[in-house]
Amino acid sequence: MPDLKLAAPVTDRDEDWAEFSLAIQEALVANDKVREGFCQGCRYKSPAFEFVRQIRLHPMLVELDRDASAKLVDKALCEIEGVTIGSEESDHIWVKLLGDTDSKGDHVDPYEDFLDCWDACKSPGPNPLERAVLRASEDPKPADHFGERFSSRRREKYRRFLRVAEELQLEQGNEPILLPTTRLPYLLDTDQSQITKWRKLARKDGFLEPVAKYEPRRKADEFLFHLPPKAS
Repeated sequence: MPDLKLAAPVTDRDEDWAEFSLAIQEALVANDKVREGFCQGCRYKSPAFEFVRQIRLHPMLVELDRDASAKLVDKALCEIEGVTIGSEESDHIWVKLLGDTDSKGDHVDPYEDFLDCWDACKSPGPNPLERAVLRASEDPKPADHFGERFSSRRREKYRRFLRVAEELQLEQGNEPILLPTTRLPYLLDTDQSQITKWRKLARKDGFLEPVAKYEPRRKADEFLFHLPPKAS
């Protein structure tokens, strides 16, 4: 009989880190858009300014000082690039991902710039999840928007969760969305177990289609949101 290896249990800490890693990658993309002039209405200042603005309020960083935040971000950047922390290759990871010149063309150490920007950033920007929650609150839609059987007052919180998923999908287009059990509880004033229940329920109800499965410390669950025919 062959040996059977049991998979390591998935912990909240693992999923927290996977979601944090993806948030870092989203911030890098946003930072690149500003650096390259593709972000309308945004002005490039320094290698890490927009990057810091995107992640400054992340739950894993919001209570940390700049040095502790930089250490955690450094770990995430090294994992994203597949390099060992403390190796010679890791010494160049910040320059590779954030660049090393400011808006005047002067040389700037991106790690030092990160530290400076951390304290200077007074107006952190909302990420896609926060924007979706805001839009869902501003435009809750009629009670029967998702179908008559979800229109009762007792389903109001579930409908709000669905609206957030819907708004996320509208912003992402055809790309998968994330509904993390780390940040959503804070934004929707609930707990992780409730978000997990709503995600499972939304799958059964035909609103959420899983497209990528959770991988410890590397990838969060990804979904596509659909309005079922009865609700469209």
